[in-house]
Amino acid sequence: MLQNTTVVVIVTLMTIRIAMLIFVVSFAAITGWLVTREPADNGIAQNPPAPEAAVQNNQEPIAQEKTSEPEREVIAISDAERYIKDKLSRIRIPLVEFENTSVEEAMDYIRLRSRELDPAAEESRKGISFIIRKPPIHSDDASTLDTDLDAPPHPIPTVTGRLENKSITEVLDFICEQAGCRWQITNHGILIAPLD
Repeated sequence: MLQNTTVVVIVTLMTIRIAMLIFVVSFAAITGWLVTREPADNGIAQNPPAPEAAVQNNQEPIAQEKTSEPEREVIAISDAERYIKDKLSRIRIPLVEFENTSVEEAMDYIRLRSRELDPAAEESRKGISFIIRKPPIHSDDASTLDTDLDAPPHPIPTVTGRLENKSITEVLDFICEQAGCRWQITNHGILIAPLD
């Protein structure tokens, strides 16, 4: 009887050891997978690339999470905005030269070059649209309107410089830095606006 009890104890201990070994190996495999998988780029949860039809129809934005240091904020980006963002970094302009060029002229040039250099198959999908928002005219008092007519007009910001083999994103950053404005992606293209 003592031998039967010993055999049962030994079998039970072996079963427990095998179960623990399986648990440790499984835990190590899962932990290894979690450590080695690629993190999301820039803390933004990635969605599959936008299908062509979804971009054309300007579907509703998809919420994505972006992590910031102190807190997490949610940024909505639509398929159309994602498509434009991809174009901005993908299309490179071999040479850009500006000499006292207005922002409107610079954006017209970038719009034409983006259309020429865009590898999109469909002609209607080539290029990037630009919308320029001008600063509002402020007048606190109706009596100042007469004196404003005699005053010289506000100086028009211009851009001067030469860039070689730059993405449209880099060119936009350069133009906005010189002209004192900012740009942002919208569902319809790039909005150029004065600094607030």
